[in-house]
Amino acid sequence: MGEGSEITSESVFAGRDEVGALLRNSFGDALRSLDWSQTSLGAVETWSDSLKTAVQILVTELDQAQKLKSLDSDVPQERTQIDAFRVKLSNALRLLTDANEIQSTAARILGDSLGASRVIYTEVLLGGQEGVVHKNYTNGVAELKGLYPLEDLGHDLTDDHQAKPTIVSDVANCSEYASQKARYRSLEIAAHINVPLIKNHQLVALLTVHQATPRQWTAQEVQRVEETAEQTWAAVERARAEVVLRQSEAEYRTLFESIDEGFCVCQLLFDENGEPDDHRILKANAAFERLTGLENVTGKTARELVPDLEADFLKTFANVVRTGEPIRFEQQSIAMNRWFDLNVFRIGEPQSHQFAILFTNITDRKRTELNREFLATISQALVETVDVDEIVQTVGRELNRYLQISACAFVEINQQWNEAIVNYDWHQGDQPSLIGVYTLLEMVTEEFLQAIKAGEPIVIRNYATDPRITDLSRYTALNICAEVNIPLIRNGKWRFSLAVFHAVSYDWREDEIELMQELASRIWAKLERARAEAALRQSRAELEQQVQKFNVTLSTITDFVFSFDLDGRVLYANQGLLDLWGVTAAEASGKTLAELSYPEASDRAFMDSVFQVFETRKTVKAETPYTNSAGIGGYFEYSISPVFAADGTVEFVVGSSRNISDRKQVEEALRQSETRFRRIFECEMVPMAIYTKVGGIIEANNSLLNLIGYTRQELETGQISWQALTPPEYRSLDEIALSEIAVRGVSTPYEKVYLHKDGRRIPILIGAALLHEDASSGVFFAIDLTERKQAEAALQEQSQLMQLILTNIGDGLVMANRQGKFVLFNQAAERMFGRLTDEQSLE
Repeated sequence: MGEGSEITSESVFAGRDEVGALLRNSFGDALRSLDWSQTSLGAVETWSDSLKTAVQILVTELDQAQKLKSLDSDVPQERTQIDAFRVKLSNALRLLTDANEIQSTAARILGDSLGASRVIYTEVLLGGQEGVVHKNYTNGVAELKGLYPLEDLGHDLTDDHQAKPTIVSDVANCSEYASQKARYRSLEIAAHINVPLIKNHQLVALLTVHQATPRQWTAQEVQRVEETAEQTWAAVERARAEVVLRQSEAEYRTLFESIDEGFCVCQLLFDENGEPDDHRILKANAAFERLTGLENVTGKTARELVPDLEADFLKTFANVVRTGEPIRFEQQSIAMNRWFDLNVFRIGEPQSHQFAILFTNITDRKRTELNREFLATISQALVETVDVDEIVQTVGRELNRYLQISACAFVEINQQWNEAIVNYDWHQGDQPSLIGVYTLLEMVTEEFLQAIKAGEPIVIRNYATDPRITDLSRYTALNICAEVNIPLIRNGKWRFSLAVFHAVSYDWREDEIELMQELASRIWAKLERARAEAALRQSRAELEQQVQKFNVTLSTITDFVFSFDLDGRVLYANQGLLDLWGVTAAEASGKTLAELSYPEASDRAFMDSVFQVFETRKTVKAETPYTNSAGIGGYFEYSISPVFAADGTVEFVVGSSRNISDRKQVEEALRQSETRFRRIFECEMVPMAIYTKVGGIIEANNSLLNLIGYTRQELETGQISWQALTPPEYRSLDEIALSEIAVRGVSTPYEKVYLHKDGRRIPILIGAALLHEDASSGVFFAIDLTERKQAEAALQEQSQLMQLILTNIGDGLVMANRQGKFVLFNQAAERMFGRLTDEQSLE
């Protein structure tokens, strides 16, 4: 200003100078941005208080006047601008999915629209004192990123201001910021708008607009900031919710695909009558296909995937959808050849008709359980069976019931002749019998034979396609197509087989093959025992028939014929001698003469002669008196000769005797019968003991202790176990006996071996019964069969013995049948009559 000029409020209001024009034309923005030191008013700091007040009032009035003046013309334009801004912002944010990108885009659009220096979207941390800035818009100022106190961003934290926008046009001249001006100056904040976002009564975000120079903010600008804050917050929350949802879906999908259980979501389908008719699989995890064996199931119906699926499944699913009650159950699907453990529950609204199934495949477990039940049934059914054919029939019937087999057979193998002999089989009524003799190499290859000789189970699913079959017609004639053959190897040789057949091709499962192996191991002992008993019965019958034949022959001889073993026990006596002794063959077999009440002197004299033959290996002849218990006797001469074993030792002696009493009456009078009894010492006649189920023997009589060679002290200290006494090969018989006891309370007596303490094997006949209902203990008897076994051996030797006797008898002997044909004659007879043949007769 020039000298003498005075600037007053009136001149300012008048606007006649350059200042008034400036104020009128530029309003507050020009006032704030102008360098007043270059005007006639001079620098602002030189102004008087009255001048400052006048300028401020003038600016305010001019602003208001200008706003009123342009109100009618500017409102439509501003509304159009705001609407355009809203559309631009909305379109920009709608397609964004990243929260930080949303914040950055919103800040840029708002900053460009306002011509701001900086726009910041701040997320308020828990506690409401600090905020974090990820992205901001800047124009000529530095970026602000990281963690900041909200006060540094220009927001008033008092309760009165937290929910309200903070609008500051000139920080430097705002008294409320007196203590923070330096801080704001360093951040290049001269003016700002802070719009807080309050959600659920909590400050969650803050949108801040900074201006590097003082600025008078308009209401429309504040509105634009507020709307941007709301849209940004909504878009950020949407994006983060979508991220959380995607993460949740990813986690669900990971769980869905990684669980071992099968899982599917299904929709119930209905027919035209509104009745449940089928169900469609909407979703399924990978385990679903693995556990069911089905493929590409999504979108398909159950009937498309498994046309013969059991109706019980659909009925259960429909009930869950109808009632909403979840259910867990186990069910077999014959159509799918599987067992399942299923959890079924409704999902969604009832009208959606949707349900979910969480399931596992329990086929292996159920088959194991059913196989165990089958084996228990077989064991129970075989308790009472003792005949081989009855055992095979029982096993065949049960296998047919359980596995629908068409036939099974117990096969005996003759490796020397390369033959398989079937004497026992079971077959369905429409199947031919398998009984017969089969040449192995005419039916199977050498590869087949080598495998089965090694003990491997042979599995044939279809004879027509199996390369190990040499002649398919053999099997076609028997109407069999598939086979499992379980061999039994004894002493390194293939002795027997259990063979099971199907009339059609059949894919044997592993558990069925294992079942056949377990079944075979359980019934072998039963079969072998039955075979042995049958063979023994047949052998005894044949021996008895042969012995009877020789006895008839020898009964015609007036001489007494006998044989004794090394212990002086009777192996054989012909009927004339038995009659003299007054006993039967059974009563005499295995007994000493003393046990047959033989006179002591005669016994001693005769036994001396017997032992002399064993020692000298030469025939001994002597005489002795004898009178039986009936008072019949006399004086007898006898001749005893050795019978040699293969190793040259004397195995037993044979002899004959005749009554020479008439000759001896002149020499000595008949002596009175001597006392024929001896003191029988007190003893326990039958070895017996009380046993426990776990293998112990808790009581035993002396007879048993003597039998097995243990002392009572060893018994009382628990050192004796009936299981330890039993060799391994007889334990299966014990298991059968225990099964019988568990069912009947008593076992059928059976033969086995006990191990003497010194290692000897003692053949015994053993039987047992329960003592208590809880089956914890029982009583058993064990009869020593050593003598009987020796007697049985003697029976087998009698054929040789009789032939030897016939050969050594000096008299001629001829036996003829009813037709007069010779059936037996000795060498003496041939010497008398010339050479004889079976075709000659008495005529």
